[in-house]
Amino acid sequence: MSTRCQIGFYDTAEAPMDQHVGLIYKHSDGYPSGVLPELAPLLADFMKHRGFDAEYMAAQSLFMLVQNHKAALAQYSHEHDYTGFGVCRIFHGDLRYFYRVDPSGVKVYSVTSNNPAEWTLLTTKTSAAQILKGKVAKKLLDTE
Repeated sequence: MSTRCQIGFYDTAEAPMDQHVGLIYKHSDGYPSGVLPELAPLLADFMKHRGFDAEYMAAQSLFMLVQNHKAALAQYSHEHDYTGFGVCRIFHGDLRYFYRVDPSGVKVYSVTSNNPAEWTLLTTKTSAAQILKGKVAKKLLDTE
């Protein structure tokens, strides 16, 4: 079974969960040790060169995730080239994790229902730099 997740991008740290400006669906490898090592370098580089821009950050994140997915599956048939990712309007009902990206950093939630108010926050206000330094990654790996 796949570990599904969504990554939401928000203009402000105070924005309600349902007011994302970009929402990406990732069908597999959505656990923190699968998402954070991919996402953190992009976020850090993006912030360095462009600052925080949730819409463009969401687009660049999706592009990077799809490129990595295609590279990982290059030795197989191309039937999976157009699956595994999506741009969404709403939260999917089959998620295991949710990643909130806002100007305060990345927040990782364990998803147990369709109601974000019931999700469990696994880590708070984690910057991309902290993820890259491994300060949070080990803690997240221990929670899987």
